[in-house]
Amino acid sequence: MAVVSHGCKLNQFEGESLAYALERRGFRVVGVEDDPDCVVVNTCTVTSRGDRKSRNTIMRAARIMREEGLLVVTGCYAQTDPDELRKLGGVGLVVSQRDKSNIPGLLEKHFAGTSSENGSETGPFGFLQSLHSPRSRAFVKVQDGCDRRCGYCKVPLARGRSVSRDSRDIARALQELHGSGYREVVLTGINLGSYRYESLRLSGLLTYLLRETASGLRLRLSSIEPDCFDDSLFEVVTDRRIMPHFHIPLQSGSDRVLRRMSRPYGVAQYRRIIDRIRALREECHLATDLIVGFPGEEEDDFLKTVDLVREASYASIHVFRYSPRDGTAAALMDDDVSPSAKTDRSARLAALGRSLHYQFCKKFEGSVREAVLEPRERGYIGVTDNYIRVHISGGSPGLARNCLPVRIDRVTEERTEGRIVELSS
Repeated sequence: MAVVSHGCKLNQFEGESLAYALERRGFRVVGVEDDPDCVVVNTCTVTSRGDRKSRNTIMRAARIMREEGLLVVTGCYAQTDPDELRKLGGVGLVVSQRDKSNIPGLLEKHFAGTSSENGSETGPFGFLQSLHSPRSRAFVKVQDGCDRRCGYCKVPLARGRSVSRDSRDIARALQELHGSGYREVVLTGINLGSYRYESLRLSGLLTYLLRETASGLRLRLSSIEPDCFDDSLFEVVTDRRIMPHFHIPLQSGSDRVLRRMSRPYGVAQYRRIIDRIRALREECHLATDLIVGFPGEEEDDFLKTVDLVREASYASIHVFRYSPRDGTAAALMDDDVSPSAKTDRSARLAALGRSLHYQFCKKFEGSVREAVLEPRERGYIGVTDNYIRVHISGGSPGLARNCLPVRIDRVTEERTEGRIVELSS
């Protein structure tokens, strides 16, 4: 049995959860190269590149899997285009995104003689939380779906309306993870800022979790849309248990393009949000998403984006080249930006992003910051509170998941290096 996932952190979490649930039911989970009798491909459809990578994995799995094996395709691509995937050779079962958490039970029925557990994994929050993930930082799903209809985005078609997880269930999951040795969890969702369970919005959830969970547990937030920030959220993110790392999508620095994208904010509002974040958490890692080549984007629009990226001095940026997605408003627009212009603009922004990331890390050279340790073949990666990934050579075995002080000794354009600071007795 093998599980392969593409796409966002939430999709990665769901794939890991499926593997864990399958192991709990008696299956042996191996790599796709290890001659499995079943492969589950957890797809992504956020871009045409995501579609292509998912199809390539499906076709590769069909070639190398046992002749009598079962190839299962699930995820967002399976939700939006199931018939297209069924036409690919070797696909035995297509499971929608909305039924993904039922896959362990479906496979248990398919392969006779496996053990059975009471109950089943159902619904968007039915994924089992693995306490033994190879990751040193645990991902906890708190929200799914999106009620927005941004012009370029297919994800609402794949994930459905926004739904939120019971806050008490989230707190229990965090307590169990802390008891298993985790010192940091990442709260994630498709549109995390839209969290709403009973009377709690995201700020209320964070306040509740800070009160109900161990003081030694760090909380990190995944992407939050800019218009989801209000006074209460600004207030709660000043808490030192919430990591100073904020991913706030921009998409474009041009008001004209933002309107064409149906984004519910303007550049001036966005600037006020990041200025306020920086005033509250001065050393924060500020990240964003950008789309180049959206229909109608002219060179002047692109240059406004470049100017805003420089002004904001992001620690990291993620650049996407626009591709039409069926079912979206933008797919009906004339895709009038040439492929060469998209490639050029993407490369220019990516180069600027690398330069800004280097400058951000360089500011902390010589400083000591708390970092969660992730094991590597020769040492560890220390993930600092403000999301600097520090390469650490050596170190005692068994330090994975620990949160320890790390000195940032050397920053180059290629990597950041450091060492664990010895604690005085």
